[in-house]
Amino acid sequence: GGEVIWTPLIDLIEQKPLIGYGSSATLDSIIHTDLSAHNLYLQIAFQSGLLGLGLFFVFLMLIWKAFWNGRKDKKVVIAASFFMGILIHQTFELSLTQNNFGIAVLQWLIIGIGLSFCLNLHPHKKGT
Repeated sequence: GGEVIWTPLIDLIEQKPLIGYGSSATLDSIIHTDLSAHNLYLQIAFQSGLLGLGLFFVFLMLIWKAFWNGRKDKKVVIAASFFMGILIHQTFELSLTQNNFGIAVLQWLIIGIGLSFCLNLHPHKKGT
């Protein structure tokens, strides 16, 4: 239903582009449909506006920067690859923030483990 719902959803985003409709807003409460956005980025823009979407992208960029800094470690490269796959998957799903909690836990766990590897690449020595 993405091709059916994305056009009206983008029209709604254009009506309240800065701050959106609020975190509790759902499509069915505004346009009377049983379809879901099935797109994390459009859903964030709908609920939090372009401001929320921009902040989310900053958050994702900070995660990517940590992965980029640890790119010489194979474990970090694998986690970063999963991270990119997760971001692509979110174009057709909402699992990182709202739906499919079981999948979300696994995705955040992969991201967290990858970030843990990044943070432990150069442990600080005491007394130096």
